[in-house]
Formats: sequence, C-alpha cells, structure tokens
Amino acid sequence: MTGKSEVEAWMMSASLEELQEVVSTYNTALKLARERVAAVAKMSLSVDDEVHFISTRRGTVLNGTLTKLMRKNCLIQVGSSQWKVPLAQVKPGHIEVE
Repeated sequence: MTGKSEVEAWMMSASLEELQEVVSTYNTALKLARERVAAVAKMSLSVDDEVHFISTRRGTVLNGTLTKLMRKNCLIQVGSSQWKVPLAQVKPGHIEVE
C-alpha cells in the first residue's frame, strides 16, 4: 500500500489527464460500491417492513413502513407523508427517537 504522502506527492506532479483518469476510476468504484450496498439492502427488505433512515433534510432519524421497492430507491410511509429514499440509506427495524 502506498503512503498518503507518496500519493499527495504524485498528485502534485501528475498531469491533468492523469488526474482525470484517477477521478473517473474513483467515481466508477464508488458507483459500484453503492450499487452493491443497495443490492444487499434490497435482498433483506420487503414491502410492509418497518424501517428507519436518517433524513438529510432534517438531520434526524425517521421511522416508517416500506411501501414500494424500486431499482435504487424505495418509498417509505412516515406518518402521513411518503419519502423516496435510496436503498443504501434504509435499515430494517425502528429506532426510538428522543
């Protein structure tokens, strides 16, 4: 494994094309990792399951009922509102909110 300082030194001397290639490779790896997380979540969840997720809008944990599974997202009924949430952010079970 290459040390952090070696990577930083390489980045400072790399050409624009080399840096663009690294960013492209990183973005592809990140996308594949997110797809794997979503696939695992999708296999462990089903409609009418009680789930929770952290709202990026409110910054709080929300509990709800899974109403629909889609390719990368799901719909969760939270009270009287429905949220479209990425599967990677959904966890099974309820969490007590203070």
